[in-house]
Amino acid sequence: LSKSTIDENLPTGTQVGIITSTDEDSGDTFTYSLVSGTGDTNNGSFSISGDKLLTNEVFDFETKDSYSIRIQTNDENGGTLSKSFTISINDISENTNSTPTNITLSKSTIDENLPTGTQVGILSTEDEDTNDTHTYSLIIGDLDTDNSSFSISGDSLLTNSIFDFETKFIYSIRIQTEDNGGEVFSKSFLVSIRDVSTGFTELSINDKFNIYPNPVDDKLIIETTLTHSVEFVLYDVIGSQIITQRIVDSKSEINLKNVVSGVYFVKLMGNNVVVHQQKIVKY
Repeated sequence: LSKSTIDENLPTGTQVGIITSTDEDSGDTFTYSLVSGTGDTNNGSFSISGDKLLTNEVFDFETKDSYSIRIQTNDENGGTLSKSFTISINDISENTNSTPTNITLSKSTIDENLPTGTQVGILSTEDEDTNDTHTYSLIIGDLDTDNSSFSISGDSLLTNSIFDFETKFIYSIRIQTEDNGGEVFSKSFLVSIRDVSTGFTELSINDKFNIYPNPVDDKLIIETTLTHSVEFVLYDVIGSQIITQRIVDSKSEINLKNVVSGVYFVKLMGNNVVVHQQKIVKY
């Protein structure tokens, strides 16, 4: 058999190879057939036309990658010989559409008091299919609590309300990207509101405070050089208050033993003004 491999996905009737016989009688002619016997398991998947072995089905490498057949040669003078062959299927790289693997948001903070429709940031997608286009939407899922406070136009995340830092300073949303082949990926984001009056952002650091360790296990230490007391408030990622405590000493300890593991936000208030805020991770 001149060739015993064939690519997957080719149509029925594709030639696999040419069959030849070796015979001392050089003038003999030969006819070929698929016969029963050792190695005849997949005879039904092939056919023979003259001296050509042809496919009798469309092969899929992922389903089955090799076939066993048995062929007989007849020299028309009563002489026959049969032999088993293994036909291997070649795996052809198929033009499949890959699923997107990540979404990024160029900016996830925005000033308070800006009008509805203000751009927060630009969305982009990581996708192996570099020529794919992507459509974005706000969807139901983990941390979708504040989806209604935002909208998406093209690849821009926009505000859908006017934010007030003192009312709420962390918003959680869930965004989905869909490529032009219908594959989707979704991811949650936290959008932070910036307090315009004080200039502090979600991760701002005020040199009058030292909050540690971060990440933290059971006890959070707060050191301050302020001479007046401040109020400590711990928020979860959806803006719910978890702990409030008055800080009166230059070094104070916050007990987080009963707080579940996750990401939290610390806000320190003095005279109804935010004097410091920071993200922490609880083990």
